[in-house]
Formats: sequence, structure tokens, C-alpha cells
Amino acid sequence: MPTTEFCLPITTPLSQQELLPYDLPKDWDAQSLLEQTAFLQNNAPLISVDTFVSAGLEVGAQHLDRVAEASGGIAVHQAILAQELGTPAVIETFTRGKTEYQTRDDLPSNATATRISYGNIVAAVEILEASFGATVVNTSILVDAMGRTVGTKKSNPANVPIGTAVLNAMEHAEWDMDLQGIGALLALYQTAGRRARGYVRPLLTGDTRTLPGKEAHFWHTKLAGTEAQDNKGIAYYFGYRSRSGPILRDAMQERWKSAYPYNRSVFTAACNINLHGLSSPQRDKVQKEVRKPAFTSIGQGDFTAAYGVLQEAAASQPNLFALPSLKFLQKDD
Repeated sequence: MPTTEFCLPITTPLSQQELLPYDLPKDWDAQSLLEQTAFLQNNAPLISVDTFVSAGLEVGAQHLDRVAEASGGIAVHQAILAQELGTPAVIETFTRGKTEYQTRDDLPSNATATRISYGNIVAAVEILEASFGATVVNTSILVDAMGRTVGTKKSNPANVPIGTAVLNAMEHAEWDMDLQGIGALLALYQTAGRRARGYVRPLLTGDTRTLPGKEAHFWHTKLAGTEAQDNKGIAYYFGYRSRSGPILRDAMQERWKSAYPYNRSVFTAACNINLHGLSSPQRDKVQKEVRKPAFTSIGQGDFTAAYGVLQEAAASQPNLFALPSLKFLQKDD
């Protein structure tokens, strides 16, 4: 396989990456391990997925090496992590995430395994196929984006970026199919990033342990996953993002032209409104007074009006928004 096909960001040392201004402090390399760990934990939502995973893996390997040395063992984790990043298994996993896709015909005949409305799954697949073709459809990530983990009974109601409420709001706002497609693909792209981050977060606590001689297996399962359906591995999700990210960006830029940066931020804030933890009446109120008006304005191309709705909601209910969107909505302009 040509090396140009393998562009997993975490294979590039942080010192050689083109980091965003807010990703890491300029004196990152001079900081202590505890300082680096605290920064990643406290600023995770503001750090790009690529950088958070890259830095988190490095920090996690250092923590594990310190644990090994403290117990009289050998510090091998940093070296093994560097080796595992370039193994054929990790490259294959990345490639599978980049190329694997499903069509409507590949969907299960019912939603028993996923415990999600089969109609919602079909609706989202049809939206994606109509807008971008089948190659962006990944049903395991889609089901994850709907709050469940495919093939298991695990649920995560805090993360439902393309659930019933969003689908209903799209329909109510009369979004055209291409705009719905952008919304659906954004949900999958972000969900893949969230899953990649999820592999790293436990490493930052310093509580992770590995058995002597099992270090390579530990990093292999983190990066390349296992046969379990809910453990696809970091490389798989980076593979999907490497395919869907450019498609999503191009669709947004083509639609919004020079207004792309601003509109993207408004659109993302509206799509990512978080209803988790709210009572049923509260969810209905947010759906009626915030999400639907914002979606209607977006459908009409009036992103200034949508921003106003979202900004007002952020002032009174900041918990509805992720930190990056909240910072955007709290600007004084």
C-alpha cells in the first residue's frame, strides 16, 4: 500500500504538526507531565481531535512508563506506541474506516440490535445517499450518532446529534436535501471524532495499568481495535474522518462561499444543541423555542437571525451548547 494512503495524524510528532493556535501552549514541550495532563483534561473540548488524540497518547504512554518504573518494571510504552502506530494492522484499520460503507440494502431488517427507530436509521441513510452517495454511509457510526452502540445494548443519551429531534427539526424547517445531508454528515464526522477521543481520555487519569508483557497488545487494541463491534480502534475513526471531512468541508464551502466560516459555526451550534439532562417539558420547550426557530432561519439562509436565537439561548441556558459553540455565541459582535 502506498504510504500516501496512510495519513493518520497521530503518526506525525506534535512538533511537526500544523497545530491550531488554541490547540497547545507554545511551551508545551517544556511543561511537566502533570501540567500537560491537566491542560488536556481542562481544555479537551477546545482542542482539535487530531491534536487531542496525538498528545493524549503521548501523555498516556509517559504515565504508563512511570507506573512501570515505580513498580520496578521497564519503561517500554512510549517505544511500543511509536512502533504500533505504523504496523500493517493499524494501517489496515485506518483504510477500512476510510473505505468501508453501507447502503440501505445492507441495513438490518429491524432495529432490535440497535434499539433505535428503524425509520430514523433509514431516513438518515437516505439523506446521506441523496446528498453525497453511499460512500459516506457508515451505519455503525450512524447508530452511534443516534445514541447507541451498534451490536450492543449500550446507550449514551448525552450524544444524539442526529436523533428524532434533529430529524423532525430539519423537516419542520423545510431544509432542502443537500442541507439535510450536511447536517447528517456533520453528525457522523463529529461522532467519529468523539469515539477517537474516548480511547484517550482514560489514559489521562494516570490510573490505567497494563500487565508485564502485554504492552504491545494494549496499544494494538487502542489503535487497531478488536473483533468486538464496539471497539473499532482509533485508526478506524480517523480513517472515516479522512474521507468524510473533506467532503463535508467542500459541501459547506460550495454552499456558503465566503460566509463559510461564520455559517459553519452557526450551523454546528444549532445542530449540536444538547438536550441531555432536561425533563420532557424542558426538551419540548428548547425544541420549540430554540432549535426549530434556528433551523428555520438556517433553512432560509438567514444565519444572522439563527445566531440571534442561539445567542439568546446561550445566555440563559449555556448547558445547551458545547464549549466551542458557547464561546462563539458569547462574542460581543
